[in-house]
Amino acid sequence: MDPIRFTIGRSPTTKKNSPRIFYVGARCPRCKKGDRPIVSPSEDFADYERAVAPPLQRRFAELRGGAAVTCTNCKGTGRKRSRPCLRCLGAGRSAQPIEVPVLVEARIYRARNLGDLSGYLDAIGDVLQTAGVVANDRQIQGWPMPTDGALPLRLDPARPRVELVITPLAPEELQAPLDFADPDDNDPPDSDEATE
Repeated sequence: MDPIRFTIGRSPTTKKNSPRIFYVGARCPRCKKGDRPIVSPSEDFADYERAVAPPLQRRFAELRGGAAVTCTNCKGTGRKRSRPCLRCLGAGRSAQPIEVPVLVEARIYRARNLGDLSGYLDAIGDVLQTAGVVANDRQIQGWPMPTDGALPLRLDPARPRVELVITPLAPEELQAPLDFADPDDNDPPDSDEATE
């Protein structure tokens, strides 16, 4: 399968900054909180995911020869929304997600110098899963550096975006042995050479 290229035309947001804590389960009679805390991503990330996942899903469906269909009526609550909720978004997938391991090359152009690379990559993996591009973000086997040697994090206040190249891996690429030793250096060094 050929690499798939996407550009997400919005300033990226990390998932781990400002998480929200919700309490569910049986309520305490005194403080009225539930007995189990649940940590949820920040509101900024939830907005980013809702805004970015539908166009990403549509573009992926076009590339795979289908058309994405999303509803604008949230199932379960009956509320009308300007954008589909994530549950409705998942129900509207028409292209099958990639189900093989992949490499994702990411160039992240930020509006401001905020966030770290690992936070952005974690968020991108979750958005790819929500949009149905990959079946599970665990399939991402690596995040290689851009092929031109540029750094993956850059500043571009005029046009923040995320450029992605998703490369599905063939089974033989996954089973190749990792050889860290130099094949010509099998002999241990002489004791005279080691002291010099």
